[in-house]
Amino acid sequence: MAIYGTMLRPLVNTALWLFQRPIERMIANAIRRQLQDFFAGDMNNYLSLLDLRVPLQVAAPADQPLAQKALSFLEVDLRLCGAKVEEDAIQLDVYGAMVDAEDPKATMPGEPGAMPDELPGGKGGPHMMALALGDWQANSAMHILRSKGFLRRRITQEDLPEDMPFKLSTNTFRPFVPAWWLMEAKPMRVEVSASEDPTVALKPGNVILLTSHVSFKMYTVGHGGDEKYAFTVSARLEGQASARVIGGGDAPYRVQVAVASLEVFDLGVPKSDVGIVTVGLLAPVLGALVNQVAVPKANEFLASGVEVPDNFNDQLGVKWNGLGLEVEGATVVGSADFAVNASGLIHGLFSPRARAMAHGGGGPP
Repeated sequence: MAIYGTMLRPLVNTALWLFQRPIERMIANAIRRQLQDFFAGDMNNYLSLLDLRVPLQVAAPADQPLAQKALSFLEVDLRLCGAKVEEDAIQLDVYGAMVDAEDPKATMPGEPGAMPDELPGGKGGPHMMALALGDWQANSAMHILRSKGFLRRRITQEDLPEDMPFKLSTNTFRPFVPAWWLMEAKPMRVEVSASEDPTVALKPGNVILLTSHVSFKMYTVGHGGDEKYAFTVSARLEGQASARVIGGGDAPYRVQVAVASLEVFDLGVPKSDVGIVTVGLLAPVLGALVNQVAVPKANEFLASGVEVPDNFNDQLGVKWNGLGLEVEGATVVGSADFAVNASGLIHGLFSPRARAMAHGGGGPP
């Protein structure tokens, strides 16, 4: 219908002007609701064809099987739990939980942090994708690692660097253990372990604050190699670490974490089989064991980094471009441009199983 040059033209234009904006808003809101329902509903059914529990894999050399195994049981659950359509982006809320693949029903301590008020942008401006995770994921990972015994280190004299100012023997600890002045010198070993789950706090500048309550169990070693428990020192460690992205080009992207140093606080002796132990001057000795032995070993283990996956269930291949990492407030944001090879996914989307799921015939992802 067209109206030209009539007395009704001003009336029609006024009516159109009055109703155009509300109609446009109604259409836009309806489209948004449909898209949100699709991403949180049908899209989740389609994505169940993929394994969206992304495994964490340490990029360790083949001659370090322990390092390769260390995070093999850790997965990040990136399944969708909500969607919101913005003017220039689609915000997808993911579970974001750290999962123990060997015990997927295990409950993680703590509560997930609040969702960011603004969409994550990433370093250097807009990218095709930005993913924001909080310190809850890191703390959940610490809980899993401690429960599996990975936050435990056995230290002997052979582990000490040549420039260490003391030896791991009862002679070193005589000023703190009066009863040892009356016995011959014996070598010692120390077992350092986290007595509680370490906690992680994210700070701007890619700074990671670490806090951990630890115990130092001291043992003497006899002539035949038999070990005898002596005493335990409890302490609180505080320090900093940093995270950055390495790799790129022909090499896969990896997230590398490095521990700077740790300070020792709140020394105590919860148990002793050798009588009185004075801990007032023990902090420098324990600090040297931590920062000259434990921290370098941890950084050596972490040096290869954690690989950023580029293949999901052999169906969805991703080529990352310009992957960046930055701490924004209480979240760490990874941002990147990417290209997708979805031939396997497209084939799966048209399978009988996918069509059944799209019509409500499949189970939850």
